Amino acid sequence: TPATWKKHFKDLANEEILENKEKAKEILLKCKKYLINKLLLILNKKKTKIFPLSQGLNFVGFKTYPTHKLLRNQSKKKIKRKIKKMPELIASGKMTIHKAEQMLNSWLGHSKHGNNYNFIQNLVYRYSYIRYLNNKIIYVEKEE
Repeated sequence: TPATWKKHFKDLANEEILENKEKAKEILLKCKKYLINKLLLILNKKKTKIFPLSQGLNFVGFKTYPTHKLLRNQSKKKIKRKIKKMPELIASGKMTIHKAEQMLNSWLGHSKHGNNYNFIQNLVYRYSYIRYLNNKIIYVEKEE
């Protein structure tokens, strides 16, 4: 059951994983055995690595560090490209202002799970046709 495996991994994580690389390898082996025997899952060898936490852990669109988490650079580039194209898409009728705001606020909800205040403020400053009001991003028609 999920509760059982959460407890099992929590117990493993509470061991001193950061003592040294050998200890981390031992714990990884325990995790692999548990996943295979209890959940019938196999870890992807290319994606399973032991590395210092100071490098950050890439997970669900964020780079997670011991003290904070930030959006991945790829996620930042993607939202910048989308925002840049918005005026053209709206002018051509391929996107409505409502749809643009919906997309922006969906992204904003995701980004707020990390420490991204400065990045959000920078976006609003850089693109004059978006504003951040009452915890929402709104699209403002470009003045001709």
